[in-house]
Amino acid sequence: RDLDGLVGSEMCIETEDGKLNLLGERIAQLRKKSGLSQNSLARELQLLGVNLNKNAVSNIELGKRSISDIELFAIIAALHVSADDIFRYGNKKLANL
Repeated sequence: RDLDGLVGSEMCIETEDGKLNLLGERIAQLRKKSGLSQNSLARELQLLGVNLNKNAVSNIELGKRSISDIELFAIIAALHVSADDIFRYGNKKLANL
């Protein structure tokens, strides 16, 4: 697909199974391990200045929404995990594309 001239959501790249991110499943695992609900995580993110609601968290976890670097850093902080905890899993998923 030629990406020249595309902007915003038109530039979204999907995995073969149609997901818009590689890390949503891992974020869900780490959130559950931390004992947080999607709503609780959304509140933590809002306290960190990232305006995501429960629906946005759900869509990220399901791969229905892409994630920005700012959002990802806030999620890492809210879950009290390292980037390596998330990206190690993402690299395995990337290798399977």
